[in-house]
Amino acid sequence: MLEKNKELLEKIAVYYIAQLKADLKEEGHYATGRLEKSIYHFIKDNEIVFGSTYTNEEGLLGLTEGREAKAGKKPNPKGEFVKHVEDWMRKRGMQPQVRREKSSIKGKGMRSRGGRFRKVTPSIRRKAAYAVAIGILRGGYTGSKTIEKSYRKLESRIDADILEAYKKHLEEEVNKITLK
Repeated sequence: MLEKNKELLEKIAVYYIAQLKADLKEEGHYATGRLEKSIYHFIKDNEIVFGSTYTNEEGLLGLTEGREAKAGKKPNPKGEFVKHVEDWMRKRGMQPQVRREKSSIKGKGMRSRGGRFRKVTPSIRRKAAYAVAIGILRGGYTGSKTIEKSYRKLESRIDADILEAYKKHLEEEVNKITLK
């Protein structure tokens, strides 16, 4: 029975992860594809363990559970978090709009050249990503509850699969007893 349990749990894990990935895409949580590729599972002591290779704040749990706002002084995002925000902005096609400053016009007034945009350089893109990261850390965000939504969609299927497996097991046990 233990081997059959593992087969059943593996089957449930595979279609649950497929549903989870589909829900992530459906809800618009797909930019670089790293989160989707980072989701994994394994079977341990008749339990399915799901995880993500990202840290909790950046990965699946952070997306699902959200993040509390940090009160107090200005938060300082780590370089890796800023890089992920920058990649996300690039994949989404977000361009930072940086206007020339008044001092660069040299007294000609805003009408002449002040409305033109500067070329977007890697440092400007990194500064914009840093500002977005500070906003995320300062304001927090509510979670999307994707894990729970995916489970609710498959709950009846999971229950049916478990009942079917136990039904087969009981029939096998009854057959063993009656054949003796």
